[in-house]
Amino acid sequence: WGTPDVVGVFLGGKRARVIDLKFGRSELHPHTVELQMRCYAAMVMQEYDLDSCDVFVYQPRDGKEHYGSYCA
Repeated sequence: WGTPDVVGVFLGGKRARVIDLKFGRSELHPHTVELQMRCYAAMVMQEYDLDSCDVFVYQPRDGKEHYGSYCA
């Protein structure tokens, strides 16, 4: 795991959006993606003192996307 590709913090709010692109050819296991999304959300919420975070993981080669919404 590395870092997310995009982190956007909404002005005037306590919410963020995280986007991570996966260009590998192997299929991602849903539990692995869920854990990574939770880690990204926790990292961003702690860093910016936020209440919630939406996380999107896109796999352009497979056309798959994963989404999670998390609260502190």
